Amino acid sequence: MKQSNGIFRLKKFFLPEGFAILLFCLFANALYLKMAYLTSFRPMDYGGSQDLAWRFLCGQKFYTDVFYNAGPIFPVTLAFFIKLFGFGKVAVLFHLLFTSSLYILFVYEIARKHLPLPITFLLCLAAATFHWFYPFPNYIHDAYLWGLVAVWALAGRNPFTSSRNVYWSFFVCGLFVVLSCFTKHNIGVPYGLAVLAAAAFSGERTSSLSGFFLGGALASIMVIFFLIPDLHAFFYDNIFSYLAQEQERWAAFLSFRGFFAGFYWIIALVCFAAVYPFLRELANSAALTAGVVFASYFSHHTNTAKPITHLPLLMAFVLLFKVKDENFRKSVRFRTALVLLVLLGLGQVIPSVYSSLQYQKALRAKNTYSIQAAPLAGWRSEPDWGVAMDYFVDKINRFVPKNETLLMLDKMQIIYPLTGRESFKGVLFHFFTYAIQKSISLRQQTYDAVVRNPPDWIVTGYQVTGSISNPDNPSEPFLVTLPYDVLVHLLGLEDFISANYQLIDSMAGYAIFRKKTI
Repeated sequence: MKQSNGIFRLKKFFLPEGFAILLFCLFANALYLKMAYLTSFRPMDYGGSQDLAWRFLCGQKFYTDVFYNAGPIFPVTLAFFIKLFGFGKVAVLFHLLFTSSLYILFVYEIARKHLPLPITFLLCLAAATFHWFYPFPNYIHDAYLWGLVAVWALAGRNPFTSSRNVYWSFFVCGLFVVLSCFTKHNIGVPYGLAVLAAAAFSGERTSSLSGFFLGGALASIMVIFFLIPDLHAFFYDNIFSYLAQEQERWAAFLSFRGFFAGFYWIIALVCFAAVYPFLRELANSAALTAGVVFASYFSHHTNTAKPITHLPLLMAFVLLFKVKDENFRKSVRFRTALVLLVLLGLGQVIPSVYSSLQYQKALRAKNTYSIQAAPLAGWRSEPDWGVAMDYFVDKINRFVPKNETLLMLDKMQIIYPLTGRESFKGVLFHFFTYAIQKSISLRQQTYDAVVRNPPDWIVTGYQVTGSISNPDNPSEPFLVTLPYDVLVHLLGLEDFISANYQLIDSMAGYAIFRKKTI
């Protein structure tokens, strides 16, 4: 009999109840992402992310050699997969599957500890759809993942059995909150506040706060020492200057209409209205839940891409089921809250699946060109620039010697890794054209780098229609036909290129120029 019990315990350890739910959601997620991730390749975000990782692998340092307005963890993570699988679509797919699968796994680990199987299934399915609308490695998704791991350290375990467990649980929280902050600060910081709220109501403030701050300090020191060579450049030239330019996002954050985004606050109201009589005994979990809701709402309104995160729904269910009172479980209050939360969950999942499928359908109709360049072969793109990218990659590989310098004055920075070249020295930007437009110092630095040490070759837009600022009506910029890319106009390099470079070839709105010989 004892042997039978031992076998049962071993089986339960490896195959916990509901394990089929996890396998199904992991498989469904992997299948969808495998089919969807090659549907659309855009030069700015998709190409720019890979270019960032490539520059890191070439030895460039963030914030001193390349402008980047977020933390270094995301491009370093992508660089890790490029190092493992080589530059190209395979590394991208494995990065995407790694982060999305971990996201599902940690949601499952929290849900299975507290919730019935049907609700666990709903939440795991919701977690699987989190990456579907934007099936490409992204710093928003990665930052949410690290924030989720911090939440798991408290909600997916039982840390409050001893001061020692409290200390190490919050230590883990500190580590992963910092990883989230150094991935995308507007996600990591509010998750840090959520953990601090939980610490404040933990009953073990000394252990929880000391563990959190020590873990956070250790992670911060490691990231700064290895990945941030210039703290001033990181904070002032990248983070603070960028925040000052994004003030319009605060209006949405504070608006009445924005209150309903993602159903986050509605989920919180339903949950807290139900458990209100038990808030004193659930103070720690309630504080963590409220913090996660705020973090999700805040990051939703301060991100450009706005994927719906289902973590507030997860924490609301957990808080509801943490009430063990039998009378409460049989009450109309509990059942009403449960039904409303399930409906809100379905209201998140069903539109997420539908919009993802519709968006994929639209992308397939729009992106009719299949990229030919070997590392990205088969990736679909818009023909207006995909054709040009393939053409110039082939031309550069065949006619531009490796010992001659090349400068991309366009958002298509992906040409550097596709041709196996380092980016031009002294030009910090990669694809943030708007950053050039808003930063006088960055424009001057780029102008000086090009004029003082002219590259042998330049690839840029050619005879393009672009927009320039209208001082009388900033919301309606002037549309003009420019001889080169808008970026060249912003940098004031038109006359320099015209005087010192010879047009060699052009294709689909792009051109390659060679420095004139004296």
